[in-house]
Parts: sequence; structure tokens; C-alpha cells
Amino acid sequence: MATLNWNHLRVFAAIAENGGVTRAAQALGMSQSAVSQTLLRLETAMDRTLVRREGRGFSLTPMGEAVLADAQAMQTAAERIGLRVGQHRPELRVMVVSNLISPLLDEAIRLFHQRHPETLLRVDVRNSHDIVASLREQAHGVGICLLSDPVPELDCRFLFRDEWSVFCGVEHPLFGREEITLEELRTEPFVAFACARDGAGLEPMGPLSIRLGLGQSTSGISAHVEEVRRMIVSGVGLGLLPWSSARAEVEAGLLWPVRTTGEWLGTHIYLVRHPRACTLAETQFADVIEELLPLISSPRR
Repeated sequence: MATLNWNHLRVFAAIAENGGVTRAAQALGMSQSAVSQTLLRLETAMDRTLVRREGRGFSLTPMGEAVLADAQAMQTAAERIGLRVGQHRPELRVMVVSNLISPLLDEAIRLFHQRHPETLLRVDVRNSHDIVASLREQAHGVGICLLSDPVPELDCRFLFRDEWSVFCGVEHPLFGREEITLEELRTEPFVAFACARDGAGLEPMGPLSIRLGLGQSTSGISAHVEEVRRMIVSGVGLGLLPWSSARAEVEAGLLWPVRTTGEWLGTHIYLVRHPRACTLAETQFADVIEELLPLISSPRR
């Protein structure tokens, strides 16, 4: 046990909290091989297996779960000690879906920093499925993501509705047409979000596919709004986009909103936290959001 050090435990905790070696390496700014070697040294020093390798995935052994809990407790204790001696800055981790245009979030970050300049803001861009998974597993940080319904085990605060539409690019044969039948749309391939393809149900394509039979063929896929929009503009296929992200291209004549039905098409944006592990900074940020909600209207088409 004399060969153990805090860095080994810190890296192991990052692997567990980020869902694997690759993401842990990105979060820590280390190479994948260095992270893997650190995990191996820790398991060798303890003479215990902490992680089960399962193809591309992994899971923690019972010993791994116990060590993770202890490592997280040590991290919390270290943060408290750092605060006492004035050598550690409080940190707020905010996970946001890509390309979210939100005056509410902009003002919340501005006001939070104005009131708490000592807090280090760490903003990560992830898709909604990964944000929810991270909060379930790590119980750390706050998420701004789109959900079809609140997640039962998480604290979900509704912020605003984000209106979506089906779009096609300027090179697409349907561009500029006012009247398009559902039969025509059902034959068209769609550019899809990765979370929809994974069955997460966190964007409107799932209900649209079930209700209208659209998107049975996929011509492109990405986890990021910017890349989905790029493929639609380039004529790869039809696709769903939030109006807040597509408006500029529509005004520039690069995207065309395709009418499907008269129903509202969109999603709900939520502030998401783990109810049992909220830090002071997370609570302060949530308080700022609550203060601003009645004052700032949600984005409109």
C-alpha cells in the first residue's frame, strides 16, 4: 500500500466518472496510454481488480465501487482543506448541449460570475444523453439539456420550450416548396442526431418518426447540432433543427423549413442536477436561474 498515491486515485476516479479511459484522458489532459498505465499501477499496488473490461465498455467491480467512493470522499476533503487555506478555488461545472442559443443562460452566467468571481467556471459541451448519464453516475455539476420528460432520479427544472422544424438545404429538390405530402417525406433520408439513433428519445425525431413514419432511412449522423446543420445545408438529407440554431441559414436562403403537420414540434430545455450531491456553487447557480426565469422570455421563432 506504500506505493499508492493520490494521483493514482484521482485518475481512477476520473475514469469512473467520465465513463472510460478515453473520456478521462480528455478531461485530465493526459494521453490514453498514461491513463491506462496509471489504472494498471493502482490495481497492481492494491492487488485487486477495480475495473472489468467489457469490449468497448467497462464496469466497476465491487472493490472498484468502494475505492471510488473513498476517492471521491478524499477529493471532497481535499477541496475543503484547500478552501480553508485559501489555495483552492470553488468550481462550477456546467454541461450544455451544443449550439444552444439562450438569453437566459447567457445572463445567468454573467450574473453568477459577477456575484461569485472567485468561482472557476468550467463549461463542457455534450449531447443531452451524455449529460444525463454523467449526472446519474457522477452526481457532480449541472446540466442544461433537452428532455422529453423530467428524469425521475434527477432534479429537473423546466426552463423554456425550444421550437424545432424539419429543414432541407438549398441543394435539396424540396427546397422552396410550400406544399409537400407526407408520402413524399416518408421516402426522404434524414440526417439524425446520435442520441436519437441510440434510442435516448432526447430530441423530437423519435415521436415524429413514430407518429408520421419519417426518417426511416438515415443519410448522416452526428452528436452535434453544428454538424447536423452542416449536412442538411450540404444536401445530405432532411433533418430536424431548433429554430434558434437554423434561423440565420433560413434568412440567408441556405435552409428551407419543410411543413409536416400543424402540430407544435420541439423540445423542452431543463436545468438538471443530482439532488443528493449539490455543491454550494451549483446551488448558487440554480438560484440565479430561478431569479431570472420570470424576467427573461424563452427564445421564439
